[in-house]
Amino acid sequence: MGGISFQQYEENLARGLLEILQSREQDLLVGINREYFYGIIENAQTLYHKEVKEWLERFITNNLNFYANFLISGKEYVSTGISQVYPTYRVYDFERHFNLWQKIFKHNNVVVVCGDKIFDKITYNILDISKSIQYVYGPTKHAYNEIQWLKLHLQRLPKDKLLVFALGPAGKVLAYQMFQMGFRVLDIGHTIKDYDWYRKGIVMDWDKIAEFFGPDA
Repeated sequence: MGGISFQQYEENLARGLLEILQSREQDLLVGINREYFYGIIENAQTLYHKEVKEWLERFITNNLNFYANFLISGKEYVSTGISQVYPTYRVYDFERHFNLWQKIFKHNNVVVVCGDKIFDKITYNILDISKSIQYVYGPTKHAYNEIQWLKLHLQRLPKDKLLVFALGPAGKVLAYQMFQMGFRVLDIGHTIKDYDWYRKGIVMDWDKIAEFFGPDA
């Protein structure tokens, strides 16, 4: 176990993430890497960026035992890959993909819970289409340190809001806690940056892929 570039290791955070993975909540969909179940898709050399394909192969191989030990047999999991299609695929129907995302936001009053630097370099905000939108900012790095303050703030909101999280591992634990309090929640991972980079037409070489998955600075 260990931390990542924008979240230091916290034992309580690790326990919270494991609780989500093993949750039996009927109305909660939990995402993992689709490649664990289906392997690298056919025609991968054509469809994936080469570097991402190689990383996924290493990741799945290195984590097979973890998944085997901690996933619940028979539980329906969904794919985490929907939040990072632009740096992952060379060939993909990006326009349709982002249109589907926007259909979710368009008819909802959205509260975005995100890092305080996430929008510093964003030109095209996929969330602007929302029926209404407000922002709650946590720290871009080590957001778990502020999870109690964020929770106190969010629990005062009306429950007709859709809480949209883009706050790394801490955001996932916070989203789960808010779900348990009766809120509608959606963790969108890298979708904000995903859409922006697609609209900008950024060429995805290895340096850009590494930058995409790095912390917002």
